[in-house]
Amino acid sequence: PAFVHWGAMTLFSQVALATLFCKLTGFSFLALRLLTSLIGLAGILVSYRLLTELNFNRKSALLLCLLIVANPIYFSLSNTFMTDIYFFSFSVSALLFFNRNLNSAKLAPLIYATIFTVIAILVRQNGIVIPFAFLIVRLFRQPVKMSLVIHACIPPSVACLTLLAFNYWFAAANPNPSSYFSITTVISGIRLKTVSQTFYRIGTAGLTLGLLLFPFLILLIPSFVRGFLKKENTVALFLTILSIIPMLRAWTDTPHGNIFYNLGAGAKLLKDTAILGLNNYPALDDTQLTILRIFCLAGGILLFYHFFSAAVSLFKRKGNAVQVQFKSQYLFFLLVVVLLSATFTITQFFFDRYLIQLIIPLVVIAMPVSMKSIFAPANFSVSLIMTFLFLAFSTGFTHDYLAWNRARWRGLYYLTFNLKKSPKEIDGGFEFNAWHQTGKIEYGKEKSWWFVDQDNYLLTSGPVPGYRTLRSFVYQQYIPFDKRQVFVLYMSPETKN
Repeated sequence: PAFVHWGAMTLFSQVALATLFCKLTGFSFLALRLLTSLIGLAGILVSYRLLTELNFNRKSALLLCLLIVANPIYFSLSNTFMTDIYFFSFSVSALLFFNRNLNSAKLAPLIYATIFTVIAILVRQNGIVIPFAFLIVRLFRQPVKMSLVIHACIPPSVACLTLLAFNYWFAAANPNPSSYFSITTVISGIRLKTVSQTFYRIGTAGLTLGLLLFPFLILLIPSFVRGFLKKENTVALFLTILSIIPMLRAWTDTPHGNIFYNLGAGAKLLKDTAILGLNNYPALDDTQLTILRIFCLAGGILLFYHFFSAAVSLFKRKGNAVQVQFKSQYLFFLLVVVLLSATFTITQFFFDRYLIQLIIPLVVIAMPVSMKSIFAPANFSVSLIMTFLFLAFSTGFTHDYLAWNRARWRGLYYLTFNLKKSPKEIDGGFEFNAWHQTGKIEYGKEKSWWFVDQDNYLLTSGPVPGYRTLRSFVYQQYIPFDKRQVFVLYMSPETKN
């Protein structure tokens, strides 16, 4: 089958899994969302198992898993058919089995790790970096055992062959896969501006993750205070100070958006906001936004400091066999963070939803530096309260997004079934026009880029110059608690002429 040329990801294993699921339930968008929620739940359970195997106590592991659930990006995406939840769950499964192999050197975990890596790669290509992180650890772990190095070559070899085979099939089935993301795309996209772009994205990632992980990061404040002026932490402190520069560079664009934005979660791809930049959504005022960004910056500083502290500690003098094994595990997770980050900081596209891929390896790296502070009852209570507040907001945001979507589809049903308008006359947003394939992708035009043929009718969240209101559909929003509307607009006669 031919894929839509807009897609940049492999998507294969996700579609195959959805096909099997829909064979059992019947096809519907609800079934696809249900499948995503189940895969998301599986990812949380695997994360819990991984954390406990890395010596997190049950209380801490439960808190961190609850924080992932409460994450507005993860919670919102679990109610879609986007690739990110699938990639998170399959990649964290691969991390679990790679970690088991580092502990035991048994072949069975390596086989399972390879299987889950292949599945993850066939959702999103950047999963290919995970087995290479594992191989690097095996190459540098002392003493080097050739049998283990040979075994470690299996996962990256299988991963590369899988991706090459898929690319070959994909190119044969789709002679012009214009948006598909390949190694050639990465290399051709590297320019001088890549350095500046990467600098900015590091700042954006630090601020976004600093906010999303804030309930966890406050547990690390005691270790941050204790180690702030210690001589052995000078390098980590210096690198942390440097990291503030890109975060200040990204300050005014935070929250970055795509999924999590000013006061909501979920990609609302309609012309008035996504193309024309009209502010038709509820938003924080300047003071509230500044307070939010201060939390982002504080969290970012804590995150960078503990990341750099852990990285520096891994390269200190060798210890006994237990310490060597411990360092191998955490070097593996550090490399996963670095390599995965590179796949979306130096390439063409960067969205906030990509950052959920980093959550588990980041918390694993940050934890060893302050293992004791996690058990402080007062800190833990504050963290738990904040996590439940995150969960409340994420639930509200997701309700609002789904309510908005229901109102939008009522408007589209009204146009296509009640008024008998052709989808080719309508710009109903990305999902509607992509589903109906109403036109070509065209950038730089007055029309929206997403497959729009004619935009005589628009679905919007507010007024648009040159259009008049035909009808509106009301929905209840929780954050803030208010009645909102989705508008069906038609092009005014003056604009047509």
